Amino acid sequence: QRIFERENSLTAWQWEKERADVTLHSLADGVITTNQKGVIEYMNPVAERLSGWRADEAKGRGIEDVFSLYDEQNEQRINSPVSEAIERGVTKKSDADVSIINRSGEHTSVDYSVAPMYGNKQTPIGSVLVFQDVGTARMMSKLLTYQATHDDLTGLYNRREFERRLSRALERVFNFNERHILIYMDLDQFKLVNDSCGHVGGDLVLRQFAELIKSMIKEKEILARLGGDECAILLEGYSLEQARSLADDMLEAVRKYRFHWSGKVFEIGISIGIVDISADMESISNILSYADAACYLAKEVGGNHIQVYQGDDEDYKQRKDQMK
Repeated sequence: QRIFERENSLTAWQWEKERADVTLHSLADGVITTNQKGVIEYMNPVAERLSGWRADEAKGRGIEDVFSLYDEQNEQRINSPVSEAIERGVTKKSDADVSIINRSGEHTSVDYSVAPMYGNKQTPIGSVLVFQDVGTARMMSKLLTYQATHDDLTGLYNRREFERRLSRALERVFNFNERHILIYMDLDQFKLVNDSCGHVGGDLVLRQFAELIKSMIKEKEILARLGGDECAILLEGYSLEQARSLADDMLEAVRKYRFHWSGKVFEIGISIGIVDISADMESISNILSYADAACYLAKEVGGNHIQVYQGDDEDYKQRKDQMK
């Protein structure tokens, strides 16, 4: 009787194991199990495909050899979460954008979850790691974020994102006395190009102008198209003299720029207004208004000119009255 019960129990156990294996093989997620030392004991086919390792090759290897993680933000390899999950007896989930580097060195964006496995006692006997390919979803998310913050035509930041960054800069000026300067730019003679070459030619000028200015600033500087032919740069840590020097360089570069269209050559200019942001300016609408006023005065003297905003100047007071 005991032998019969034992055989029945063994048969039931084998049946449960086979059913578990079939289930794990059928999952759309990658599954890897390890022992308490982080040595791989099992991989399902999805884990094989994503890692580039066959299960029989990976078995007996450390998890770091097969599940090699890469931080997409910092562009650095990171430690596997398996060891911490086993040692601390906690479940770990991906909390950043990470990739798995497969055997061929290719990257696949993944989300993962790793949990300790327990036997009869409360001590972990291993871990189970589940991960899925989220490359398409992550790419779509990044694309949507890019489209929400960038101008379609030039690829620069759009007005909405620029105002968000400007608001943050004003807060830092107010709270930490940081230095931020706004450079506001408006193309001269752009309407002439638009009227002569049509919107296709005008769009091309804007794209070329954006690339020209972008090449002259550091990657951390915020360059945006605010609308039409108006652009702005938010500078952090610049003195007014440094900002003026950069504006001089931009003025000279645009002076030398020539636009060729249907056998014709066009020259354009640029009017620039500069605002040294201070806490008493109170709002981003005030800052943009001051920048627009400075740019307007630069254009009033014939364009190709730089004007630094000075609130107590009679020209600015007159301009404010005109705006009102």
